[in-house]
Amino acid sequence: MFDKKVFEYFDRLILFCRKLGASPFDWDGKTRQLFSTKKDTRKARFELFVKIAYTIYCVTKAILLRGNLNYFNICLVFGYAFCLNCLISMPATIYEKGLAAVVNCSCRFILQYQERWYDLKDPYLLKLNTYMIQSFQALAISLSLAWTFAMWMYLWAPLTPPLPYEGLPSFLQGWISYLVVGYWYCFLIMKASATIVLTAIITLIYIICLFPIITNHLRADVPVLSRNFEKLRNPKNLSLVYRCVEIWHAVFLENCGYLLIPIQFLVAQFALLVNYLVITKWYVMQDAAIFCMMFTSFIVQGGWLGFTTFGAWFRDNSIKVLQSWNNIPGTSKAEMKYMDKFRKSCRPLYIGHPGMFKITRATVLKYIQGVSRGTFNVLLGLEDA
Repeated sequence: MFDKKVFEYFDRLILFCRKLGASPFDWDGKTRQLFSTKKDTRKARFELFVKIAYTIYCVTKAILLRGNLNYFNICLVFGYAFCLNCLISMPATIYEKGLAAVVNCSCRFILQYQERWYDLKDPYLLKLNTYMIQSFQALAISLSLAWTFAMWMYLWAPLTPPLPYEGLPSFLQGWISYLVVGYWYCFLIMKASATIVLTAIITLIYIICLFPIITNHLRADVPVLSRNFEKLRNPKNLSLVYRCVEIWHAVFLENCGYLLIPIQFLVAQFALLVNYLVITKWYVMQDAAIFCMMFTSFIVQGGWLGFTTFGAWFRDNSIKVLQSWNNIPGTSKAEMKYMDKFRKSCRPLYIGHPGMFKITRATVLKYIQGVSRGTFNVLLGLEDA
């Protein structure tokens, strides 16, 4: 599924994140494995500590400036963004060995699967590589835009809380400290953006590679993309490949799925707070503060709803995979009995954390219902108080 260009882009992005200190990983192009060193790990953990400290600073500023709604909202947005960033960076900085093992396992499985079943001249394979390269380029552009916006805000209004220059005592403020703090702040924002890019890279590689397997390769009721996949529909090959995919997916969820629970909590609480402030303080806040909060809430809520919708779609397609094995063309009765027994031992794949959280169709509706009901409860409860 991957060609040399994909690995080249992946190597550049991993190197960029390591140089900034956003991740401790380096990529070995010969063995095609991800690894980390103690020096890079200590550097990445120190940068995580710096981001946690800045998050605490933003939250403290929001508490101290709660009388000024405009500054309170901006501090709240910054604190929320860095809190999510610290949460996302935990697997790469604290559990770096587990995440590296997941990436290496994924690359090994994908390359072996590609060598066994794919035709290198398959147009569908070329499309997947094109989508992957375009995704890498889009991530690079997004990183540049995020850094540009953050630096523009520092250059335009450096005394706006919670920017670090505003926290300096008045006798330390000047053009020298302005340049020094701006230099540090520039790299802080770049490191935070690189953390998001690293997480997005690993997730995109996983989704793009798993997408054709779930939607076509393992489904017996869908026409094959090429002749090579006709052999995959053999019950022995089908059961072997599905079990490998099942183990691969379980390992990925064990190492990354636990983040979904605190992320959903933070996203929901932020939505309630933004809805309450926008509804009750519309005529008090300035336009810039309102735009900042609504724009941030729109991106966060839209991203989470899109992710949960994809999770529901993913589980529905995995159910269709198991249901399609009821009637596999060209199989004997003995093979069908074998597939019936194997199908009973399988469970539909899902996105979540085993035993605690599972994304289904009802998850999206429950989330929307919970945010809407929670907003009205907060408005009515605080009004009565």
